[in-house]
Amino acid sequence: MKTGKTLFQSITHGATILEVMISVLLLTFGVLALMAAQLRSVASLSEAENRSIVSQAAEALAEGMQANSSLEKVGSSYGRTYTAYYSGSTSVMTVGDDSQKTKVQNGLSGTGLTKKQVADQHIAEFEYVLKTQLTNVNTLGYTICRDKAKPEAATYDNGHFDNKCAPANNDTDTHVIKVVWRMGNGKNDSSNDNNTTAYSYMLEVGR
Repeated sequence: MKTGKTLFQSITHGATILEVMISVLLLTFGVLALMAAQLRSVASLSEAENRSIVSQAAEALAEGMQANSSLEKVGSSYGRTYTAYYSGSTSVMTVGDDSQKTKVQNGLSGTGLTKKQVADQHIAEFEYVLKTQLTNVNTLGYTICRDKAKPEAATYDNGHFDNKCAPANNDTDTHVIKVVWRMGNGKNDSSNDNNTTAYSYMLEVGR
């Protein structure tokens, strides 16, 4: 039979073990919450960095397009057109592909270059930046098109790109560069696209 002192010591000992278990459990939840917050922070930083890269690449391409534009009569007025750059549909790219490196580094040389040759060089430089500098991206696509006055951003859903290009074919139309990318799952792994986040960027080149 336990004395009062022994019983008190047992209760005290048991309470101490329970307190330690609760402390460990709380500490575990705290560490998990901290890791989750850190992962979200890293993802946000990566997304911001990618958006900055896409923005700079698109702006550089837009400057080249404006310098290499043509005049076209639409309705009763004339405006700039960039037919040498139109892709017709969304171009899906292989992330990490540096096959255009030599072309980008060599640039253009000689005289008598056509607008199409200049446009191809601009597009190669644009694609090279996107394919080699974006991080944690598994799916990447873009389009350059004529669009209505208030264009919509391109989308990517269930393995399908929708460039949302719907020109009215009048003098209110604009010209747009649209980029869509998904982050997560590793490069070129689109097996779980529904579990990743899609981002889009759009830049109006102008009329």
